[in-house]
Formats: sequence, structure tokens, C-alpha cells
Amino acid sequence: MADLDEASTLLAGSEPLRWLFTGDSITHGAAHTNGSRDYVQLFEERVRWELGRTRDHVLRTAISGRTVPDLLDDAEWSLSQYRADVVSLMFGMNDANTATPDLLGFADDLTRAVALARAAGARAVIVHTPNRIIATETAARRANLASYAEVVRQVAVATDAVLVDHHAAWSRAEQAGAVERWIGHGCHPNAEGHRVLYRELAAALGIWDPASPTGRGFIPAAELLPERRPGPPPGSSAGRPDDGVPHPIAADVRGRI
Repeated sequence: MADLDEASTLLAGSEPLRWLFTGDSITHGAAHTNGSRDYVQLFEERVRWELGRTRDHVLRTAISGRTVPDLLDDAEWSLSQYRADVVSLMFGMNDANTATPDLLGFADDLTRAVALARAAGARAVIVHTPNRIIATETAARRANLASYAEVVRQVAVATDAVLVDHHAAWSRAEQAGAVERWIGHGCHPNAEGHRVLYRELAAALGIWDPASPTGRGFIPAAELLPERRPGPPPGSSAGRPDDGVPHPIAADVRGRI
């Protein structure tokens, strides 16, 4: 929780901040919002306008199709050069899309990405689990995604990063067959799905306000989401379901990082 405390301190201060968001097509906001704001843009509006932090910069280097190894190969250009105060990493969706899952390799790579962000000056790092997907997605992604989400959780704990657990937050909607209402294609959230992503990010940082303009956007089947009240951010494990999937990587990640 060390980075959560630091992020809260930074948001409460007057110093202008550089926020860097990197990841895959979901953080890229590519195509599937049909011109509506994606979760990064909603976050920027919340921070720079609604919270009055007009001198903050919100940067984005996400690229459709990216995995964590892609980011590591391009780290100087996509991460380090910006010297961001807060770095947000949302990966796992493409990393999981493989017939030969490598959970230990993914844990190592994500941990390296967190370390590189800190080496470049980040005072807080945010890691996101991938959102849930629909049945038309690839068999590999459907089989592996829960285990990759669990690795993200374990890396967050081991590195004291802020955890935004979309995979857990979307659990009840998946069980109710409502995830399709938040997905534009396969694994890609539509405009409403991006409002759900933003809701969880804002709640994790303690800046969620359902009465604000960014918080009032319509979310179908919103009653299936965990309750998020304005005020202190939820704990890193709040609302996390037991999905019944064994995750043997957990003890190994904790022991090695």
C-alpha cells in the first residue's frame, strides 16, 4: 500500500504532476469507444478539470497489441523519457493470449516494468488487472486470463504498487451474462465499459465521485459492480472474488520479488 499512500499525498498536494498511462489497445482507447471518451480521458478530465489540477500532464504511450515484453523492448521511448511522477501499467490481455502460458515470465516482466518506472522517477506505480472478456474471444485468452490477472495482483502486493482490479470488479457481471453490455468487441470495452474501468481507477485512488460529471455517465447493469463510495480508496483486495481457479504462482512471486 506504500504507493497508494504516496499517490494520495501527491493528489492532495499542490505540485503539478506527470501521469503516464501505458498498456495495450484498451489503454490506447483504440476504435471500440466509437468516439466517446476512454478511461484515460475520463481520468484526465477528473484530475485536470474537476479536481482543478490544471497543470498536471496526462501522457499516454499505450499501443494496440502490446505485451509487457513489447514495453520492455521500447522502455526508453514509451516509459523512461517522460520522467512521470505516476505510471499506470495495464497489461495481461495480450500476454495471456498464448497456447504456452508463462506465468513466471509474466511476473518477472511486469516486475521489471514497475522497477523501470521507479528508476525513471515514478513516485507511485499503478498496475491493473485486465477486464473480463466475452465468449467469442480466443480459447487461449479465455483459458489463461484469470491466472494472468492473479499474477498482476501478486506483483502489486510484492512491489507495493497500487492495484486496480478490473477482473474482480467485473466478476458479478460476467456471472450474470452482462459483460457483453460493456464490451464492444471480444476483449475491448466499449464506451460504457471504459466508464467502468475509469470508475475502478478513480475509486482505487480515492477520487471517485458519482455526482461529478465524469461519474454520472450511464453504465448499464451498474448494479452488478462492487459498491464504490466517495472517500478513502478501497483496500487492494476489496471485492476480490474467489473464482475457484488455482493460482500456484502466488507463493513463488512473493518469494522471489
